[in-house]
Amino acid sequence: MDPLCADCGPDANCPGHHIYVIELDLAVLENTQFMEQNPDYIPGKACFYVGATGHTVRCRFNQHQLFGDPKILGFECSCFGEATTRYFGGRHEEGRTKGNKFVGTHGRYLRGRQFKHENPFETKEDAEDREKALAEELRSKGHGVWQN
Repeated sequence: MDPLCADCGPDANCPGHHIYVIELDLAVLENTQFMEQNPDYIPGKACFYVGATGHTVRCRFNQHQLFGDPKILGFECSCFGEATTRYFGGRHEEGRTKGNKFVGTHGRYLRGRQFKHENPFETKEDAEDREKALAEELRSKGHGVWQN
């Protein structure tokens, strides 16, 4: 059982969708684009990336981390059955699996306490709605937050 979702197993994810929070290194504050999204950031507060996924939370975190390394072309994923290599040169309009540059460069670790009790969500839309709301909750407390 995955401790970040009560319904996910050790070898495959549940059929639900998940939200996740990744703590970012404070060096992300040097990025103008990040700071433009966080005009009310309070110095000293933590910075986060908030997302939603159909993968397990740990798999999605690994995707973000690996996406930041241009030498890595893909990642191992067993979320949807048998383990396979999924490549960054694939199914999205940009020509590669999505990852976030801030997580790839500044991602430190998953902050499970913020979300694990809420996972899984029945629909993708429910998870994405909660992702947006959680990002706003964290921003309202003065944290720096990136959310797509």
